[in-house]
Amino acid sequence: MSLRTRTWDQLVDTVSAYAGVTVSANPKDLTRVQTLANQAAREVHEFYPWLDRWLVVAEPRTVSRGQVESTEDSFYVYGAGTDAVNGLYVRNGSTDSKPAYTLYDSDGTTELYNLFSHGSGVWLLTTNSIGSSPDVNSLYTITSDSDTVPTSGWSVGGAGTSPAPLLVDVAEIYLMLHMDRYNIYQDRVSQPLEFHTFAGNYIIQARNIPKTAYCTYQKPLTDEYGNGTGGTTSSIPEELFSYMALYAARQMQIVSRQSNSNQLYAAVTAKQVQDAFESIGMRQEYQGTIENVAKRITTHFTTNTNLV
Repeated sequence: MSLRTRTWDQLVDTVSAYAGVTVSANPKDLTRVQTLANQAAREVHEFYPWLDRWLVVAEPRTVSRGQVESTEDSFYVYGAGTDAVNGLYVRNGSTDSKPAYTLYDSDGTTELYNLFSHGSGVWLLTTNSIGSSPDVNSLYTITSDSDTVPTSGWSVGGAGTSPAPLLVDVAEIYLMLHMDRYNIYQDRVSQPLEFHTFAGNYIIQARNIPKTAYCTYQKPLTDEYGNGTGGTTSSIPEELFSYMALYAARQMQIVSRQSNSNQLYAAVTAKQVQDAFESIGMRQEYQGTIENVAKRITTHFTTNTNLV
């Protein structure tokens, strides 16, 4: 699915319609709605680990001392016409006061390609050493003064083949769902790696531990939904919208009824809220992920054996 969104104002208006009050007219009601809506979003995140908004499939991650860390400073390069440049670029010092990254051979020590910023405001993907100037060995370039690696908008250099790559800043792992020696969707072969968690990282339980593991995982929910101020985002995930609105409206009505037993209101029922919650897992996109991703891999967490 495309990651469609609706607005915070739409959410407030919907809660108002369900709850029978004008939420926007009362700052306390607005604060209450924000708290309740974010609680609803957290519940969805906990219950639906395969929701594609937070799902990463078969992403290469560095294996260091037999473990995959939940966070790492790396970029995943993919989709380049020069296939050899695709892979995991790990942090390898700095140049131009900006981070530099390297794609290593399978031995983990031989540098194959480097990704870094040159002083002229150009980021390079090249076989040349970190800090060198743009030249005929540059496979892909982008003009940018960004302090971090640009993830799109790259151009093909003299040594590269079209198309230019896309890049992903690898995310924090909130819940590891599967770990493999291979990219099961590109290599069409799978050798799952058993693992357990320790101190927030993932310890591989295998012989001949690889230098890179392909990980399918759930990212953390980092957004705080609100009006766009104070660090909040006003973009509400469309697939969560109905549940967030109904959950908030029902809780507000319960509190209102408790404080005034004589107040009449048309209650949002518990069944409406539960139906909205369950509908998230019944969406065609979610069921497609279950069929095409979840059922093709093995999860090592018993809490996820019930995939739907």
